[in-house]
Amino acid sequence: MILGPVFLVPMALGLFLIAIGLFLIKIQSKSWFLMLAFLLIAHPPSAMAFLLIINIEFLVLKQDYIKNITLQFLGILIAIPVYISIFFEKGIGTIDYLAFEPMLGLVFIPTYLTWFITIICIIGIYFSLEKKNYSISLYIIALLFFILLFYHFKLEFFIPYRRALMYLFLIFSIAFGLGFSELINIFSNKKIKILIFIILLTAILVYTIPIKIKSNGYFYQIINDKDFKAFEFIKNNTDKNATAVLDPWKAIAFTPIAERKVYSRITQGPNEFYEKRNKEIAEFFKGKCKNIDFLKKNNITIIYGICENNKLKRIYENVYVVE
Repeated sequence: MILGPVFLVPMALGLFLIAIGLFLIKIQSKSWFLMLAFLLIAHPPSAMAFLLIINIEFLVLKQDYIKNITLQFLGILIAIPVYISIFFEKGIGTIDYLAFEPMLGLVFIPTYLTWFITIICIIGIYFSLEKKNYSISLYIIALLFFILLFYHFKLEFFIPYRRALMYLFLIFSIAFGLGFSELINIFSNKKIKILIFIILLTAILVYTIPIKIKSNGYFYQIINDKDFKAFEFIKNNTDKNATAVLDPWKAIAFTPIAERKVYSRITQGPNEFYEKRNKEIAEFFKGKCKNIDFLKKNNITIIYGICENNKLKRIYENVYVVE
């Protein structure tokens, strides 16, 4: 139920690497710092969640904290080259990259996961505490802190609300596995164990498969087939070093398909630089692309949109170049 198997996106990769990192720590492998480095490069919010969780783990296990801090710095050091240009450009403002626009809508966790799954998670948490394994409970409390910050103050920083929920559900999956296992092991008779296993597994499938199928209807498309064909035409018939201007939302798909630079795009979080450019783009298309100075000033030679300007050459449907 977490993103599903259809999206290989940074968030999904982050969840996977967090799980691998926690496993490496549990088996006392020092290579977990590589997971931290990968997370910092691929998905910083996941890296923040991982740092939070592993430091809780090190404090609970009372391991050599100095050695583990050193490994954390090593992981950060590996990732730093990716951010050097941003540091030089933004300075202290780089911290803004960890700020996010508040996402509307609150999630009531038992309803979202279903009460059945939530109860098994709670059972798993209970058994973990009974075994004096406090890590799971502390992970959950720490992540709930960020979630409650949003609930009460609409504040999102470092770990945004919706992402914190994803990391919480990842930890719930660990509690769920423990709860599932302990419910079966309550019984000593092997036949009863098998029966309970079948009943629980059937109930899980009955509760979760319809939700998963329904979630497939929530996918959205950034572009349509017409856009895709136009982007492919641009890829095959324009200068590879050209810069294009188009709807900032569609620009997200433009670069990987057309393999051309874009003047601006919609970003994941608040960004004054791109927001200013997106307003310029809106004004440009509102004026039917007649502002040639805007194009020349920003070295833009490809335009994708609805234009009415004789100074532009139409080379494909809604595709124009500066002559």
